[in-house]
Amino acid sequence: MDAPLIVCPVPVRSPSHPVEAVDGCDLMELRLDYLRSGHLEAIMESRGLPAVVTIRDPREGGVHPLAEEEKAALLERALGLGFMVDAEMEFLSRHPLGPGGVIASRHVLGRRASWRVLGGDYARASSLGYPIYKAAAGEGDVPLLSRLLLMAGGGRVGGTRVAAMVLGSKAARAALAMLGSALLYCSVGEPTAAGQLSLGECLGLVEFMRGLR
Repeated sequence: MDAPLIVCPVPVRSPSHPVEAVDGCDLMELRLDYLRSGHLEAIMESRGLPAVVTIRDPREGGVHPLAEEEKAALLERALGLGFMVDAEMEFLSRHPLGPGGVIASRHVLGRRASWRVLGGDYARASSLGYPIYKAAAGEGDVPLLSRLLLMAGGGRVGGTRVAAMVLGSKAARAALAMLGSALLYCSVGEPTAAGQLSLGECLGLVEFMRGLR
């Protein structure tokens, strides 16, 4: 089985301090929604870092809001600098980006997910050529997330891979990684979501998965 890429999120609270690579992380994630201002400065400070730039809206589990037009311009700039970016499916429908380098995502918070939404998202992401579709939902939606991964053949169909994660359960996140999730988000200090495994736990899981090949 293919091991997932390890993504290590970092809450960026100061635009003048570049995020540094961490051993064991395939990609860092610059969580710029922790900033109230200075987003472009933060992006420029971390040029050359293998990273995903994310500006999550509070409705999607983020911290501080940002006008959509400004967010779209920042993500476009980040793509031009060689970063990957993570943006919600609904945002992308209003502000098309990529498709190269874009993680098209869906966060289902405070309610149950539906197969109509997740399956429809995946079909649209695949048709638009996004390299990764990411779905995050609650513990009660593990069967739906598992079905999504299995439908995608362990994470890959038509060039679009699936990343699936559960909010609030380390065990479920590990199980989805073993089912073929393209990405595994791992904390390197302060977690940015409930249920994130630590980097050490992620490295142990990936080593175990590689031993099963």
